[in-house]
Amino acid sequence: MATEKRGMSLPLKLLIGIAVGIVFGLFLPENAMTVVVTLKYVLNQVIMFCVPLIVIGFIAPSITKMGSNATKMLMVAISVAYISTVLATLMSMVAGYLLVPHLPIASSMEGLKELPGVAFQLDIPQIMPVMSALVFSVIYKGLSLLREQVGSYLMVNEQFSTALRRLQGVLLTAFQPIYDMVVPALTTLVNALTHAIAVLAQFFAGLFGTTAKKAQTNAKALYGEATALKATGKAAEEAAGSLAGFDEINQIQTEDKSGSGGGSSTPDTGAIFDYSYEETPFASWGEIFNAFLDDLLEGIPKLEAAFRRFADGLNGWAQKVYDMFTFPGVLDKVKKLGEDLANALNGLVDAIEWELLGQALGAGLNLALNFLTSLLYGFDWINLGRSLAAFVNGLVSEIDWYEFGRLLWAGFKIGLETLAGFILGLDMPLLAEAASSIVNGFFDEMYNTISTIPWMGIGTQIAAFLNGIDWYGTITSVLTAIQAAVITLSSLVLRFIEGLEWEAIAKQIYTAINDSMDRVDWTGVGWVIGEAFTHTFDFVRDVVSGINWYEIGQNIADLIIGEARNAYRIMSGFINGKLLDSLIIGILCLICCNLLKFPYPALIAVIVGVTNIIPFFGPFIGAIPCGLLIFLVNPIQAIYFAVFILALQQFDGNILGPKILGDSTGLASFWVLFSILLFGGLFGFAGMVLGVPVFAMIYSVISRMVSYGLRSRNLPQGTEDYMGKTGPMAW
Repeated sequence: MATEKRGMSLPLKLLIGIAVGIVFGLFLPENAMTVVVTLKYVLNQVIMFCVPLIVIGFIAPSITKMGSNATKMLMVAISVAYISTVLATLMSMVAGYLLVPHLPIASSMEGLKELPGVAFQLDIPQIMPVMSALVFSVIYKGLSLLREQVGSYLMVNEQFSTALRRLQGVLLTAFQPIYDMVVPALTTLVNALTHAIAVLAQFFAGLFGTTAKKAQTNAKALYGEATALKATGKAAEEAAGSLAGFDEINQIQTEDKSGSGGGSSTPDTGAIFDYSYEETPFASWGEIFNAFLDDLLEGIPKLEAAFRRFADGLNGWAQKVYDMFTFPGVLDKVKKLGEDLANALNGLVDAIEWELLGQALGAGLNLALNFLTSLLYGFDWINLGRSLAAFVNGLVSEIDWYEFGRLLWAGFKIGLETLAGFILGLDMPLLAEAASSIVNGFFDEMYNTISTIPWMGIGTQIAAFLNGIDWYGTITSVLTAIQAAVITLSSLVLRFIEGLEWEAIAKQIYTAINDSMDRVDWTGVGWVIGEAFTHTFDFVRDVVSGINWYEIGQNIADLIIGEARNAYRIMSGFINGKLLDSLIIGILCLICCNLLKFPYPALIAVIVGVTNIIPFFGPFIGAIPCGLLIFLVNPIQAIYFAVFILALQQFDGNILGPKILGDSTGLASFWVLFSILLFGGLFGFAGMVLGVPVFAMIYSVISRMVSYGLRSRNLPQGTEDYMGKTGPMAW
């Protein structure tokens, strides 16, 4: 049984996309980013345009096919959406109260790179909103079912059936000349496609150590076995139908399966294995590919001839169409046809009693309106809300939410670990060389394209176009239309102002206000407001006077001093240790580069030492430009340099770094990678250098807050005490 191949999970794709976006945003020039932003904008417009079409073409038909199960699925979807909304709100509230106030979020955007604007705007509006598309699809499906049912009723009528079959015959007669013209062209196209696929078949056969002739023989035998097996199954079905001949229903089913009957034979539509291949073995893949290219080159003249025949046929067809449209008298008859059709439509509009039609539609809508109001106001919505709450309470009480949380993190775990392995396994010098080649090729070809375009000729053409415009006539027409619009609007506003009864309307407004004001007990309202203000003031005074502000200030001062000392300890320990570690690595790199005779040893040592300040990614960032520099001088030494840098960074990461830095940050390797990616994406190089100690301070504050919460509830504070629990944690 074939196993289903699963692609990358969505969290992994998102993380890879974020990483690629960070790299592109840091290194791509502004012109290239403009192209990326424009493509993103256009793709977003296309996706938004396609969503209603997807709803109409796929989602709505699937819902209608579900039948009664659609209601169950809708209830499950609504329940899941409601629960996820509640959980998301709770998690946002927790993050807002516990995490966000302690994060060092800058109030300004200085130092960040702004995305360039789009090169052009291509607005593609949706055909209709998504909900309208869904409703339209369901209504269309219902009308289709009604049409099928009415069609089955109409087919019972002999006169209608005869007229319909006569229409079918007329349509087939009209299509027959088109059929005679299209079939030869399709036959030629199929033969050309057959030859192209035959060339590919011969190429693939050579790649797998055989010949196309042998592959054709084997394919013919395999197809024969499959056809025989299918025929055996069909014969067994017909035999089963014959054994049940005493049952009238089974006899009808057997007749349906056996075809049209009456001794008519269906044409053979099976595969034909009569293409003539060359029985030529090849000694190597090079000979195979060379023969494959020879076959393609031999087919190019035939393709050119086919294109010429197609162009000649298209030109002839265009000439005939032109002659047809310009035939004497055609223009007058087309105008006459439009006038007669317009007169017929005018007669139709005059013949319809629009007032009666509107009354009929209004009466129907009134019935629907009364039905909906009776339904909506008669239903017990409070009882429905209580029932849904009881449903959610029962659902929440039986779910192991701890395991649910682990399941939610599983996707991120897979994505992060896979991303880490992916980054560690990348050949960064090779990747940098490929990126440089892409950028160079893109802009070199841009230069070649721009330099070969005759811009002077284009300017001449544009000037000729502008010179040929009837500026006087165009401007006169536009200004005349604007003048007519202004006069019409002025007449509309003047008639509106003159026709409005200002005094009567003003009298009604101030009379209504006065009558309403007389009904209000303003003395009682003032007394209520005064009492509320008095009690509020007394309450605030009692609260403020009862607070021990001295103790609060002392606690706040102690908290600030303690956090400042902890921040100084983490920041100074990390930065001093990292600077010392990078200095030692730079000196070792300078000594080894001189011993190994690498070019530019001082420059390489400085680059390696400076970039080594960046945790995790620093060695790779420093090795890439140095490797490229050595590769330009001596490619063999570039390989030696890559091996040397790998050994040097292993020594730094496993021996020197732990000895100097120790556990200065207290972060796990995952949080180190996370802080570098986060702060590097937000603040660039400075964020990659300072991201680890800053995140270590944030992590330390959150850890102490969590420990305080656990300690206040008399719960164990060790992480190992919560490992492996299967049930929800009791508070």
